[in-house]
Amino acid sequence: MKSKFDNLLKSVRGEEPSIEEPAPPVTKPAPVRKAPQPKPLVPAPAQAIEVEPTNETKRRGRPPAKHSDPDFVQATAYIRKETHRGVKIELLRSDPPIEFSELVEQLLADWLKTKK
Repeated sequence: MKSKFDNLLKSVRGEEPSIEEPAPPVTKPAPVRKAPQPKPLVPAPAQAIEVEPTNETKRRGRPPAKHSDPDFVQATAYIRKETHRGVKIELLRSDPPIEFSELVEQLLADWLKTKK
C-alpha cells in the first residue's frame, strides 16, 4: 500500500513521482443505531432492620481528632530539642500516658489562672 507522501519522498530523492489515478471518493458509513437503553430499576424502599442492642457503646475506627474539633486551634512554638526530648520521655513514662498537647494546654491554662 502506498502512502500519500510517497510522491513527496520521490521528488526529494530526485526520482520521478508516479502519476496515479485519483482515489475513489470516500463514502460515509450508514449511521449506527443504538440499542434502546433499559430503564434503571428503582430500588425498593428501605426497610427498618432491627438490631439487637449490645453492651458495646464504642464506635468503630479512630476517635475524632483535635484538628476537626472547632474548640481547638493549632499553635506553633519553638522549644529546645533537649527540652522536647525530655518532655516526650516523661510523658511516655507517665501512667496513664499524657499527650504533649494536653500538657501544653494544662500549663497554659494554669498560667492564665495566675494572671487573673
